[in-house]
Amino acid sequence: MPAAERTKPPVDTSRFRMHVTREEADRLLHYGHPIPVSHGFTDRYVRENYPGWNWNQLVRILEVPGLVVGRGGTPPTTVEELKQVWFDSKTSWLVEWTDGTFTSSTSRKR
Repeated sequence: MPAAERTKPPVDTSRFRMHVTREEADRLLHYGHPIPVSHGFTDRYVRENYPGWNWNQLVRILEVPGLVVGRGGTPPTTVEELKQVWFDSKTSWLVEWTDGTFTSSTSRKR
């Protein structure tokens, strides 16, 4: 789990520009494999599904709260406890965990 305090809702998610579920984040991470990258599939997928963002920006945002898990030789995936994440940038995000708790960029231990 990320080293951040957890807080219970209510949480106002309307202030965030983007929202992805664990399944959507895993699909995004799948496009980090060399084959889709080299054929332009990654750029096209991100352009169509995340306008105004690029793959590297999105992955860095997922990495900051500790959501990305490497799998050695295959595309990374997300931690099993992730339910969904809202974000604006790598310094402004909110994670909902499967146990119903939340971790936010503002509640992180520094």
